Parts: sequence; structure tokens; C-alpha cells
Amino acid sequence: RIQGQLSNAYREFIVWSGESCQQHTIRRFHPLGFSLKSQHSWPSYKGKAHNTLVLCRWLESRTRNAISGPYSRLRWQVLWAWTEWFNICLTGDPDFLDAAELKRLGECGMLMFFGHKHLAHANSVDCLPRYKLRQKAHVMLHITAQAVAGRRNPRSWWSFKEEETMGRLSKIAVGTHAVSVCNLVVVRYLVVMQ
Repeated sequence: RIQGQLSNAYREFIVWSGESCQQHTIRRFHPLGFSLKSQHSWPSYKGKAHNTLVLCRWLESRTRNAISGPYSRLRWQVLWAWTEWFNICLTGDPDFLDAAELKRLGECGMLMFFGHKHLAHANSVDCLPRYKLRQKAHVMLHITAQAVAGRRNPRSWWSFKEEETMGRLSKIAVGTHAVSVCNLVVVRYLVVMQ
């Protein structure tokens, strides 16, 4: 039954992604891809960061159209805040954000953290394991505070960039002589960072 529901959701996701020109590499929805080991499991998507962002954009559009009360409104607002936070980072200047972008980023950070916290509390009262406040949400609050204080776009120093840099460094190291690998990699790394 869960697989049937996920297959129907995937068909809707494909139609939405085509209409909204969202590129992704998600081939299907299946229970293990969402960590659904039983009917009572809370879904947690496992995938690449870009695919997760596209999936969140789809969920945000679905929850926006399904607002029926304060709980569903807050659920939509939290999803909107997550997607908007990343949209600001991806569309803003790669190094420094302007005042309007910083204000929006700060508002999104506060809404996604405290909204998520409120949803987790509301569900814990009903003994439902939903919206668990994980360490990542707390880290996002600190990243947002650092970005607002220093005007730096989190995109300029977040972990995706570091992972990309590690791939580039390994290619540089492969292309150098074993005797000079330490010096050349550091010099070329400094050139890239400037």
C-alpha cells in the first residue's frame, strides 16, 4: 500500500517538476528511499542535496494548496522557509548578501527553526514521532546568525563547496610530481581561494 501511494506521489512530482522546470535525478519514490521501514515510520528522504531541495519545493507547493488550519499553515510556512532560505543563498551574490536578502534570510532562519520546534512539540503532545528537532536545524540557526552578522552568503563557505574543493584538490595533486605535491597543492589552493 505504501509503495502504491509513493508511486502516485511520484507521478504528481514528475508532472510538477516538468511544469515548473525543476531539474532532478530522482527516478522513483520507494519506501527505503524515505526510511519507511514500517507503517508508523516518519519519512526521512535520503538523496543528494539538489534533489532534496527540488523535493522540498514540490512539498511546499502541495502543502500551500492544503492549508486548512493553524497546524497546516505552520507546516507550509516551515517548508516555505527552508526552500526560501536556499533560494536566497543560490540566487544572491556568491560572496556577500545585500541588506534585503540578509533580512529575508534571518526571517527564514527563525521561522524554520522555531516553526519546526513548535511542530515537534505539537506532535509530541499527541505521542507522534514527527518533526523531531535534529542537530541540523540548530546548526542552520547558527549559520543564519553568522550570515546575518557578517553579510557572507552561506553559499560561499558551506560544506557543498568544501566537498567540491576537495575534488579539485585531488585532481591537482594527481597532476603534480610526488616531490612537489605538498607545495603545489597549497599554492594552487590559495590561488583558487583568492
